Amino acid sequence: MADVPLGDVSQPYSDLDQSWRILIWRHADRVSIAEGADEPPFRSLSWVTAAEYASAWTDALARARAMPM
Repeated sequence: MADVPLGDVSQPYSDLDQSWRILIWRHADRVSIAEGADEPPFRSLSWVTAAEYASAWTDALARARAMPM
């Protein structure tokens, strides 16, 4: 879980690729996700609980590890 993308309000995780940008940050018990073009405003903003976010990443990483190389 140390490599899971997650920042905080003052320094969100940010990634930019081919004019698509995502920001991910945790505040209290919520993880917010904003995505859109390379410049604000973003097209979407959503949130999940921190527990849901961690659980989804745990599941995704387990499935990836189980795939044959």
